[in-house]
Amino acid sequence: LYEQYKKVLRLATRDEAFRQGKFFDLMYVNLNNARLDANRVYAFMRVAGESSFLVVCNFSDYEGQVGINIPQHALDYLQLDAGSYFTQDLLSGRHDHLVLSAQEQATVHLEPWSAAVLRLNKQ
Repeated sequence: LYEQYKKVLRLATRDEAFRQGKFFDLMYVNLNNARLDANRVYAFMRVAGESSFLVVCNFSDYEGQVGINIPQHALDYLQLDAGSYFTQDLLSGRHDHLVLSAQEQATVHLEPWSAAVLRLNKQ
């Protein structure tokens, strides 16, 4: 847990997106989402310049895939293009890809009692 906190604190102090970037809370469009338990999972996005992140926190013992609704308004406000992105989870180091779209849920794998801090790189 200590190592995870160190990684999160480094991100909060070193990356512009977390220090002063645009923030978009995704929970209002996920409250009735059958693929995401809004009582136990929290999702938001941060963007600054070329640095873009999707952050998903899991406050439960659930492990598996969650689907996250991302509204067009979020993409417009954050100036992100819809489409496919390569991702790197800055906490686990895992590489993957996901689709950002107002028509399709972004799917993220979560470990129990963890978080995914996904750096987004357009494919």
